[in-house]
Amino acid sequence: MKITMPAKQLRDAVEKSSLGALTKKAQDRDRKIIMPTDACIKISASNDAVTFESSSQDASVLLELKDYSAVAVKENGAFCVDAKDYLKLLKTIPEDCTVNISYETNYTYGKDPLEHALPRPNGMITTVAIDSNSQKRIGRNDAYPVDDFKEVDYCTHNLKLFTIKAESLRKCISRVLFASAKPDELWDGIAIYISDGKIVFACTDGKRCAMITADEDVKATVNQTILVNGKLMKDACRAFDDDAIINIYKCEDPKHIFLCAYNTKIILATASANEAQGFPKCLSLHKHDYPISVVIDKADLLDAVNFVSQYNSEKSVFYIIKGMSEIKIEAAYSGDDPDKAIVRCAPITASLKKPVAMSNQFLIDACKKISGDVRFSFTKDEKKIRMDSSDDPRFVHFMQAMEI
Repeated sequence: MKITMPAKQLRDAVEKSSLGALTKKAQDRDRKIIMPTDACIKISASNDAVTFESSSQDASVLLELKDYSAVAVKENGAFCVDAKDYLKLLKTIPEDCTVNISYETNYTYGKDPLEHALPRPNGMITTVAIDSNSQKRIGRNDAYPVDDFKEVDYCTHNLKLFTIKAESLRKCISRVLFASAKPDELWDGIAIYISDGKIVFACTDGKRCAMITADEDVKATVNQTILVNGKLMKDACRAFDDDAIINIYKCEDPKHIFLCAYNTKIILATASANEAQGFPKCLSLHKHDYPISVVIDKADLLDAVNFVSQYNSEKSVFYIIKGMSEIKIEAAYSGDDPDKAIVRCAPITASLKKPVAMSNQFLIDACKKISGDVRFSFTKDEKKIRMDSSDDPRFVHFMQAMEI
């Protein structure tokens, strides 16, 4: 195989299509020994098409070049190369260079019978960067057998869920992902609720929950709930141009969803039925009554919380008293004369029965995602707290009050 193309176009294609090869499972050391092509990107070239593909247990991507004006396929073929290593090489090549890629098979490689027939490199890829007819870089990488690459059927989908702009999808995920559990914890996914023509994205770690409703231009066709890995979903957005219109389908295999837009196709694993059933019902948080509310200047609030965090990094205590136009915030556990800050607020129309403690980190994280002044609303028992803004009606953050 031999192909020539601009360095920037090559690197962009490899970056966008390597999602499947860079997942945690694909990069697992033992997995790479048993199935090295899971961590590879497959590049195929012919006179009809040039494609880039990665495929692993959690994610698969197929990207076809849409601009061939500066691409020359001199010899048809395909090869697999370790995605992480190849990206590292491509990042050292100046973007204005032209790249010549050639692949030669070496049949002295292959499967080693002394290692229980584990796959081994079966050739070599040479990447040459040229600028003004001068060679700037020459890199060589092992190639792995194409036959060992996991082939994916990108046509087995039968139920269209919704359509959304790539930029909107990326922004929605980015605004709520902070509230998800840490990787490999029980609730590290993002829930996508499709109901009555609206799409709501939600993340929770069991103590807080962030939700955002997608823009009005989203077209939803059925009522569904999907639970996927939030970080993978966010990374998948990078494979699409911002102005791309993404169609999202439910695969015939209920364990996956399918995303496609023009020249890019992605399949992502979804949570199992048991995992999805155990995920908190985030939308139910909207059903509670939050009768007591107060609006606070966001900048003033952040300054105050950062100040009292010096004395107690875990939580702060808020005093909300009817008739006041300011709120006292104290550092928890700081004695009879606690360190405190005062923040401006709209006139308070109803008091809380007692001071309420909130997580400093949760407050700061939520404020970073809210546009405009922050409105706090409390349930009658003062155990649940909602944060939102009239300037930012699509986003809402919930958290539990802490023990003082």
